[in-house]
Amino acid sequence: LDAMQTSNVQASLVGISSRHDCLELLEKRVRSRFSHRKLLFSSPPPADPSGMIIQLLKLPTDPALNNVNYVQRFNRALTQAATSPAVRKMLDRLFDCNCSPRHACNIAVQVLCKMNREEGIITSKDFLAIGEGMLVETHVEVIKGLSVLELYMLVAMCRLEQKERESPNFEEVYAQYEEGQLTNTSGSSDRFSRVAAYRAFENLLALELVAFADGTRVVLKRYRPATLLVGQQELHAALQAHPKATPFLKRWLSHEHVG
Repeated sequence: LDAMQTSNVQASLVGISSRHDCLELLEKRVRSRFSHRKLLFSSPPPADPSGMIIQLLKLPTDPALNNVNYVQRFNRALTQAATSPAVRKMLDRLFDCNCSPRHACNIAVQVLCKMNREEGIITSKDFLAIGEGMLVETHVEVIKGLSVLELYMLVAMCRLEQKERESPNFEEVYAQYEEGQLTNTSGSSDRFSRVAAYRAFENLLALELVAFADGTRVVLKRYRPATLLVGQQELHAALQAHPKATPFLKRWLSHEHVG
């Protein structure tokens, strides 16, 4: 690192991490010697989330057993429930956040736990009953991996929503962030440049925690209205569990008069 301070010495370091705040974990001495370039790649989603869940839950058909009629009835009801439009939409949202085999197994187990034991079949109500809760948990897990600056962008958007400004653009979000920093007397170094903040805002768009509210592409991205896709309760739960969330950031979300 000391040799790299000379102009004729250059080095390139490529790293892979599943954490979005990996750069924040580096020591200041290390961070100051690199110009960071971060690329986000999401796992390719499965072609058919409903089909994957059906494969995990369907019962095997064995003519040697005496329950062939029940197995056929169970599998038929499962297929009908998992392929209904409402359930397909819910499963697509769940797999957009996490498409790992472990997550698919978790969904299947929770659906099975919701099944009415007296009826003995899985219905679309069983799928929908677990959907909303799992979506909240998934958002919390994603937010727990964000950097401090990305957290500030989310909290700034949440505060603007509380002020009935539901679709702010990036410039308004950054202005809200700067306004909050004026009241930050905690001594923490939470001041970031506009360029860094815009990069963080783009990461939130890529993670689908924020989405553009209109379909136009004529206006520059920083001036396009955007919508926060995370509720205040989800954000509050994620901040409480986030290792880098400062006390000021938590207060800034909870109290309107701060900032």
